[in-house]
Amino acid sequence: MSKTSSIGCRDMWILTAWTALVALVGLAVLMPFDEAISEYFI
Repeated sequence: MSKTSSIGCRDMWILTAWTALVALVGLAVLMPFDEAISEYFI
């Protein structure tokens, strides 16, 4: 029982870490595009 719960807790941490990583990478990638698009249209 404790073994499965620890695995679930670890999976939760991995999921949280991946979500944060993807969000940071997505922001880093989209930030220059956002500035370029706003400069282009304005």
